[in-house]
Amino acid sequence: MFKFPRFLNGYGIRVVRINTKFFFWLLLKDRLNTRNFLRRKTMVLDSCECELCNSGVEETLEHLFLECPFASTCWNLITIHIPSQVTVLEAIDSFNEQLHSPISLDIIILLCWAIWTSRNDVIFRNNPASISLARSTFKKEVTLILHRVKPKHKECLVEWINSFG
Repeated sequence: MFKFPRFLNGYGIRVVRINTKFFFWLLLKDRLNTRNFLRRKTMVLDSCECELCNSGVEETLEHLFLECPFASTCWNLITIHIPSQVTVLEAIDSFNEQLHSPISLDIIILLCWAIWTSRNDVIFRNNPASISLARSTFKKEVTLILHRVKPKHKECLVEWINSFG
């Protein structure tokens, strides 16, 4: 059975689904199959550019989740400011402080997941990058955690989801 790394236990990751936790663990370990990672593993690719923004920038973890205009727009949906020139781990710490909630890391994981699935839809399903689709994916995933969140946080989360749109 998959156990989430101990160094994140203080963050409160307890309500997201196991596949999403594993995705986030890969992201933190820089083992997520971004084009940069695949190139480093000597895979031959037609292009290493980010498919979400088509700006000619290599798809790295930092670009995909922090620097890409698509990702910036997604983070703006939940009023998160992205600090400049930081690593993914530093950004996650900053996001956690900005949200200041018992389930803030769960929300961060789910938005990263929405960005990742949007990227995969562009690459594997030839769908155009869509903020509204990323938003609906995020909202669906957050709604799913309502079943697992502690009762004392449930009302606050319901209110937040309803205000989200």
